[in-house]
Amino acid sequence: MLKTTFIQTCLLVACLVVMLGIVPSGKAVEVADLYLVKWPVSDQNNTARWRAALAGFKEVLVRKSGSQQILRDDGVQQAYRKVTSYLQRFEYIHQDDSNEEFPYIISLYFEPRLIDALIREAKLPLWGSNRPLTILWLAVESEDGRQIVGANSDSPALQVVENNATRRGLPLITPLMDLEDELIVTTSDVWGRFSSTISQASQRYFSDSQLIGKIQAMGESWRGQFTYINQGKELAFELSSSSQEILLADMTDKLAELLCSKYCVVEQVGETNEVMLRLSGVNNFVEYKAAEVYLESLSAIRKLYLVGIDEHTLKIRVSLLGDLESLIKGISLGNQMTVVELEDRLPKQLVSDKEENDQALIDGANILDAESVQNESVAGSLNTTRAKTNHILSNEKEYKNKIPLEVLYYRWNG
Repeated sequence: MLKTTFIQTCLLVACLVVMLGIVPSGKAVEVADLYLVKWPVSDQNNTARWRAALAGFKEVLVRKSGSQQILRDDGVQQAYRKVTSYLQRFEYIHQDDSNEEFPYIISLYFEPRLIDALIREAKLPLWGSNRPLTILWLAVESEDGRQIVGANSDSPALQVVENNATRRGLPLITPLMDLEDELIVTTSDVWGRFSSTISQASQRYFSDSQLIGKIQAMGESWRGQFTYINQGKELAFELSSSSQEILLADMTDKLAELLCSKYCVVEQVGETNEVMLRLSGVNNFVEYKAAEVYLESLSAIRKLYLVGIDEHTLKIRVSLLGDLESLIKGISLGNQMTVVELEDRLPKQLVSDKEENDQALIDGANILDAESVQNESVAGSLNTTRAKTNHILSNEKEYKNKIPLEVLYYRWNG
C-alpha cells in the first residue's frame, strides 16, 4: 500500500492549529478518496489488474464499513467474482526504474453508490467521510534504545503507521515532538502509558481520541501494549505478531474497530426515522450548497428534503439511516454546525420585537387602566401591538403542531 496525502493533510492542519493558536469547536477530519486504492503491479495485463482490483475491493469495503466483518458476508464473497463491475475507472502510473518487481502503480476508483449498496445489503455499518482525529503516542524499543515516533521521526515505524492509517481511512497523526512536547512528555511517560501526562500534551492537537503504545521485540516476535482514550474513558489491550509491520497493522485495525463501534451507523431496516432540522446562519446560495454537501456527507443521513426557507434559516426534513443519536454524534464531530440553545431559537429580530411588544402591552394596559386614552391612535397602536405579538406566538404554536417530528436547532458555522 502507498501513502496518500490525507495523513499529511491531518498533520498540516494540526501544525497550523498549534502555530496559529486556533481553537476549533470540533475536531473531525473530512477524509478524502475513501473509494480510491493505489496498488503496485508487476505489469498491465488483465490477470495483474484483476488481482489488484480484488485486493482494492476488499480494502475499500473494510474502509467504508469500518469493520473487517464485511469480508465474512456471503453476499460480499459472491461479489468477488464480478469485482470489475464495481470499478468506475483505473489508470497506471510508471514508477522509477529502481522498483523492478512492481514497476507500475494502478489507481483503482470504485463506484461509491455500488460499494455503499453492498454494505447495506450485508446489514453492516456505513462509515461516512467525517471521521474523528486520533493522535498516536508510540514508543519503539530497538537496539538503539527507546524512541518516540514523532511526525519528523526517522523511525521505519512512522511509514508503516501512515500506510496502515490510509488503508483503514483513519485520520491519524503523531506528535511533533518539538520543544513544547518535550517539556511535557518523556519517552518514559509513553513507555509507561501515563495517560494523564499524555492527555495534557494532546490538548494542543485537538484530537478526539488518543492511542498510547509501546512495542518491543521479544525473541522472534513483537509485542505491543496499548491504551486507547476517548472522552475520558480508557481501554487497555495487548497485541503480539511475528513482525513489527504486522503488529502495527493489527494495532491500526484494532483502533479502527474501536472508533467504528462508536461512530459508524447501522441502517435500521424497515424503519424510516425522520427529524426536522432548522439550520440558521445560512446567508447565501454558496453557504446553502456547502451546508447541503456537508449534511449529505454524514453517514447517519439517508436523504434530505428542503421544505422551506425562513430568512436565513433552512427547514430541512431529514431521513435517517440509523438512529437520532448517530446523527447527533456525527454532527458533533465537526465544527460546521453549533447547537442553538432554547432561548436563541427565535431569530434575534423576532425576540427583540416580542420583548418590545410585551413591554408595549404593559404600557398600553397602564394607559387604559388610568383612563388616559385621549385619541384613537393610541388605541390603534395598542391593538396592532397585541395582534403582532399574538401572531408571533400563534405561528410558533402552529409550526410545532403542523410537524409531528422532533426538531433539531443548529447554526451553520461555514
